[in-house]
Amino acid sequence: MAAAPGLVLMPVGLTAAVLVGVPLVAQRTREARALIGATNRYFLVFLALATLSVLWSAAPLTTLYRLYRLYALCLAAFAVALVGWRRERFSRIVLPALLCMTVASIVYVVVNPGDAIETAEHDGIIQQELLNAWRGITLHKNTLGSISAIAVLMSLYALITRATSAWLALIGIAAGVACLLGSRSSTSLFACLFAIALMLLVLKGPFAKRRRLVKLFTFVLATLFLVYSLGVLNIVPGLSAFIEPIIAMTGKDMTFSGRTTIWAIMNTQIVLHPILGIGYAAFWLGPDPPSPAYMFKELMYIYPGEAHNGYLDVMNELGAVGILALIGYLFEFLRQAARLLPFDRAKASLYIALLFMEFIANLSEAHWWNLASVNFVIMTLATFDMARSTLEMRRQAAAPGHAAGTATPRTTRGPQPRVRPLRMPGRGASRGAP
Repeated sequence: MAAAPGLVLMPVGLTAAVLVGVPLVAQRTREARALIGATNRYFLVFLALATLSVLWSAAPLTTLYRLYRLYALCLAAFAVALVGWRRERFSRIVLPALLCMTVASIVYVVVNPGDAIETAEHDGIIQQELLNAWRGITLHKNTLGSISAIAVLMSLYALITRATSAWLALIGIAAGVACLLGSRSSTSLFACLFAIALMLLVLKGPFAKRRRLVKLFTFVLATLFLVYSLGVLNIVPGLSAFIEPIIAMTGKDMTFSGRTTIWAIMNTQIVLHPILGIGYAAFWLGPDPPSPAYMFKELMYIYPGEAHNGYLDVMNELGAVGILALIGYLFEFLRQAARLLPFDRAKASLYIALLFMEFIANLSEAHWWNLASVNFVIMTLATFDMARSTLEMRRQAAAPGHAAGTATPRTTRGPQPRVRPLRMPGRGASRGAP
C-alpha cells in the first residue's frame, strides 16, 4: 500500500503550526499565562518528562524529532483554545474532520475494495479476525473503528445540543456507524456504546444536576477501569477471575486476540528501565536492529508497531513516573469536567464520555500520548479546550451579580458570539482584545 498522505504532508503541517501558532501566542502573553495556569497540570508534567527523557533515551535523535511534533501539536491546540475561542469550537473543529475521514473511507471501500478492505494475511501471518474488515483510508481496521466510534459519539452530542446543523450530525452518525460496523472492531463498538450511555446518563440522567454525585460516580468508575487494566495485564494476581465476564462483553477472550503475547514481551523490556523508561517514542523504531523492538520479529514473526495497550507503552517509554503522570492526568481531567457541570453540562458530559472511551480503547490499542494516534490529537484539543472552559467558568463566577450554580444558557443554532479575552486583575485590557 502506498504511503499515507498524512506522512507526506506531516512536515508541512508541523512547520505551519509553529509559524502560525508562535506569533498568535506571543501577541497574547497574558491570556496565554492564564490558560497555562488552567491546563491539566499532569499533562504539563508529561510534556516535561518527555522532554527530559532525551537525556536517557535509547534513540535521542528520534525522541527530539517526536518532541518537535509533540510541541507543534500542543502549540496548535493551545492557539485554538486561546484565539477567538467559542464554546463549541472543539466540536466544530473535530466533527468535520472525523466526518471527512469516515465518508472518505466509505467511498474508498466502494472504489478500491482491494486496498480498503483487510485480508486475513498480515505480515505473512494468517489472522482470521482481519478478513473482510474495513480499514478505509487508515492503515488498520482498529484505527478506522476508533475514529468511527468518536465520530458517532460527537455527532450524537452535536445533534442533542444543536452544536452544528442537524443534517451534518445525522450524516456523521450514519457514516460513523457504517464504518464502525464495517471495521468489525469489537472494542471500538463496545467503547462507543458505553460512552454514549455514559454521556446520556450525565446529561439527562436522574442525578444529572447533582454534581457531587456525578463526580463520585465517575471517579469510582474510573478507579474500576484502572483495576480492570491491571487485571488484563496480569500485574495483580487473582484479578483475572474478576475481569473475565467484562472481557466477554467486548467480544475478546482472555488473550485479547493474541495480544497477551505482545504484553508478555513488553513486560520483559519494562523491567530493564522501570523508573524512567527507555525514552519518549524511542522503542518502536522498526523491525530490524538497532531498533529496541526488533525482537518481536524474531519471537512472533511479526512487527506489531505498538504494544496494543496504551498503559504498557507509556510504562515502557516513560517508566513508573510516566504511569503516575498518566493516572494523575486522567483523574484531573475528570475533576475539571465535573467542576464544569454547572457551567456547561453538555460539554462536560462529552469530555467525560470521551475519557471513558479512551479508557476502553487503550486496553487493546496504544493511544495515550501516542503522536501517531488520532485519539491523542483529539484528547489534546479537548485538554486545552477544557482549560479555556475552566477559565470562562471562573470569569463568570467572579462577575458581579453572578448567582452560584447558575449555568450558561445552552448552545443554540446559528453563529455564536466570540468570548472576550480574559482581562487580568489590575493589568488593564489584554493585548489583542477587540
